[in-house]
Amino acid sequence: MFNLKSRSTLLCACTILASGWIHAQESVNAAGGDGSGSGGTVAYSIGQVVYTLAEGTGGTAVQGVQQTYAINDVYIAETEHIIALNAFPNPTRELLTLSIEGTPSEFLAYQMLDLTGRMVAADQIRSPQTVISMSQLSAASYLLHVTERGRPIRTFKIFKAD
Repeated sequence: MFNLKSRSTLLCACTILASGWIHAQESVNAAGGDGSGSGGTVAYSIGQVVYTLAEGTGGTAVQGVQQTYAINDVYIAETEHIIALNAFPNPTRELLTLSIEGTPSEFLAYQMLDLTGRMVAADQIRSPQTVISMSQLSAASYLLHVTERGRPIRTFKIFKAD
């Protein structure tokens, strides 16, 4: 049998070894910091693997990474013509409609790029309603650049769903 000294030594050794396997509230972060303003303060980290959701009457806070948000208008530039551009539905599964209201130029074109910069579709815009097939593309985010004479007019971020 073990005597009391052997038991306490074994217990101490097991505790020390077990503490090496416990990683409570530990994460390897790429960056982080603190921010403050008139509405309060926040501490943030980039590269955290886990996230949690906190909801209340004042709003919702989602802590963690891999959280998406949609920015539809990425870039808007001046154009010689007064036109309104819209791309819908977004997200889409098969067909994306590019709608032009106003007096479009005959030099309008579009380019669809994946997020690595590879062009996956391009064509001239010939009518106020241009339908772009996305059925052959995989589910991902894409950038739709509308140009006039090669100059950018507007860029949309398009989400292709499964």
